[in-house]
This record gives sequence, C-alpha cells and structure tokens, in this order.
Amino acid sequence: MPKITITSITLTLWLGACGTRAPEPPPAPVPPPPPASTELAAAPAAPVAPPGAVRPAPTVVLLDLQAAADLNPAPDGRAAPLRLRLYELRRGTAFGRADYFALVESPQGSLAADLVDQDELLIQPGQHRSLERRLAEPTRLLGLVAAYRDLDGAVWRLLIEVPAGQTSRHAIRLGRRALVAGSAP
Repeated sequence: MPKITITSITLTLWLGACGTRAPEPPPAPVPPPPPASTELAAAPAAPVAPPGAVRPAPTVVLLDLQAAADLNPAPDGRAAPLRLRLYELRRGTAFGRADYFALVESPQGSLAADLVDQDELLIQPGQHRSLERRLAEPTRLLGLVAAYRDLDGAVWRLLIEVPAGQTSRHAIRLGRRALVAGSAP
C-alpha cells in the first residue's frame, strides 16, 4: 500500500503543476547612473572671438517711406493701400530677371540662394513711415516689390545697394504707380 500512496502523491503533485509556469528569474540589477558632471556638453552657440578682437559693425538700413496721397488707385480713382515686400539679397541678378508673380508667389524658388530674408508691410495712402532694419551679414542689396493694382503701368520693383558694416539711409517714395528712390533726409 505504501507504493500506491507515493504514486498518488507524485501524480497529484505532477497534475497540480500542469498549466503553471516556472517562476521568472529576478530582474537584472539596474546599473547606477554615472556621476553628475559639472561640465557643459554642448558647444557654444557662437564662435568666441579672441580677446581684443573687434567685432564687425552691423549692417543697418534706415528707410524713410513716403506714400503719395493718390497711392495705388482703384478703378474708381480712389487711393488704396499698397503691400510692399522687402527682400534681403546677396546678389540682384535673379531679382532683376524674375517677374512680379514669381517674386511674390515663390520668392524661395525665383531668388534661390540670393534670398537671405524677407518681410512685408502694408502702406496706407499718404502715410509716412520710418523703418530701421538690421540686415543679416551676407545681405548686400535690398529689393522692394510693390503690389500696384495696375502692374503693367507701374514701376513695381526697386533695388537698393547697402554697404556692409555701415548704416545707410534711403528715402523711398511710393508714388501713384511707381517706387522711386531719392535722397535720404
């Protein structure tokens, strides 16, 4: 009889273990974090000039914008606001060749590598506005494009040379149907 008892105990233990999984091994120990460092990992954002080095002067343009009272006339003859776009350029060749719509709708495509930055203003009839703009380093020219209603009868493009490292003044007259550069006051 002892033989049956041992067999039934073994069978009971064996059947009781069916369907259960073996215990999972304990998780591997997590290594401790590296010691904190007081050094900065990132490189400086801008190159550091040697002591005593002179930084180049910024290129700044001062625009004196004067809009005519009869600016950009509508078909009924009433003056209307004018959208003026400014383009900072490395060179002016592509700007001089592109048509109005290419410059306005796709300046990146039409000006390619010549385009440094761009901006736009809305000028009201009779408005006088002074604008100071600090130009990005590679900028050598400032292109202006005016959205006159009658493009075919308008002088809508103007290119101004800006000397690097200097502040230059430019008077811009936004006439009835023409952009005109003049002497700065």
